[in-house]
Amino acid sequence: DAVSWQQMSDAVRLAAGPRLEDVRFVDQYRGQQIPAGKKSYVIGLTYRAPDRTLTSQEVDEAQAAVLAAMKSTFGAVQR
Repeated sequence: DAVSWQQMSDAVRLAAGPRLEDVRFVDQYRGQQIPAGKKSYVIGLTYRAPDRTLTSQEVDEAQAAVLAAMKSTFGAVQR
């Protein structure tokens, strides 16, 4: 609950690497399905290379790095 959108966004940008073009807030959930003291963020990420189409492996690796950073930095769990 103590993690702000700015903290989350900064950590995503740091972890995702140079091909991350945009991080955007989509939604935030609290309520019955979320434990007390927690909140759930929905984040939109856009990856792009200026000179070519990214491979799914490149995007998957960036996504895995983001998820690992969220877990280690904030104790986040993917829903």
